[in-house]
Amino acid sequence: MDKQLGLLIDLQDIDLQIQKLEKREKEIPLQMKELEKESESCRHSYESKVKSVEGIEKDRRRNERELESKESGLAKLKDQLLSVKTNREYQALLHEIENIKNDISQLEEAILLLIEDAEAAGRAIKETRSEMEESQKLFVEQKKKKEQELELLRQNKRNLDSRKEGIRKELSDELIKRYDKIIQSRNGLAVVMAKDGSCQGCFMNLMPQLFQEVKQNVQIYSCPHCHRIIYYREEKEPE
Repeated sequence: MDKQLGLLIDLQDIDLQIQKLEKREKEIPLQMKELEKESESCRHSYESKVKSVEGIEKDRRRNERELESKESGLAKLKDQLLSVKTNREYQALLHEIENIKNDISQLEEAILLLIEDAEAAGRAIKETRSEMEESQKLFVEQKKKKEQELELLRQNKRNLDSRKEGIRKELSDELIKRYDKIIQSRNGLAVVMAKDGSCQGCFMNLMPQLFQEVKQNVQIYSCPHCHRIIYYREEKEPE
């Protein structure tokens, strides 16, 4: 095989590897962001439930204070019954006492419901806290793995960049310019195989004579359709 052609094939292979690494390099921070969002979502859910319980307890304390005030007022009205002089005043007090008793009954019922709500919310908080802690633990573990993967990826990319620079130094200036121009115009793919009589870059058929010449791999040919550099690699038959 022509040495310069072999170098171009190696250069393209390295560039494709670098492209994959660069793609993955962009994906990892996004994945870490998603993991962080999931962890934050669990934390917000936990904090929301905690605030909900705080609101329930606040309502319960307010109702208990109001209940205490109503019970105190009821006791005073009952004392007044002993000192009223007319039936009209007596009936009015009885009516007022009945209203307060109804208020007390409603407050007691409301307090009981709030206690039940607080207990249910407390159980939910316990479950959510466990989920939050598990989510935070998982996030820390996954973040560490992603950071390690990212560091390894960057190291591999540095190694490939070093190999790439070495190959480019061995290529002629003319071929480097030609290669770079095709890379830019053909979405990072400048060197492709010719197979079954067609270019594997654009999949257009090659002239039979051109394909036969390409199969020799003794000089550099371009696809007449997409202008990519083409070469031939004989496929080994499976054993």
